[in-house]
Formats: sequence, C-alpha cells, structure tokens
Amino acid sequence: GTTKSIGLGWEVTKGCYFDHLVGHDGDIDGFHSKLRFDADRGFGFVLLGNSDGADLGACLLYTSRCV
Repeated sequence: GTTKSIGLGWEVTKGCYFDHLVGHDGDIDGFHSKLRFDADRGFGFVLLGNSDGADLGACLLYTSRCV
C-alpha cells in the first residue's frame, strides 16, 4: 500500500520589525488562520477568520507593525 504523511510547513521571514518571524497559515472552507511567533522576543499571536471576506493578510501586516 501507499503511505501518505503530512508535515507542517513553517516559514521564516525577516523584515524591518523582526529578525526571525516564524509562521504557518491554514485555510479550509471559509475558515482562515495565521500563526506567527518571534522566539527571540518571547511572544507570538494567532489571527483567525471565519469568512472568505476576512483579509487576514492586511491584519497580519498591521499587527506586525504594532508589536
């Protein structure tokens, strides 16, 4: 038989406000999520949306600039 496995795909980004912002996004049938954390600063946050109209990308950009 065939074996399938699912792994978590983590992304690491560097920007003006963070040296190593680690994150993972998820979507399914109208539900969306974005998780980000900065281990060097000791904090993280999760954005959740329950609508296809939820613009979590804009929320993430705004949140990243405020912390």
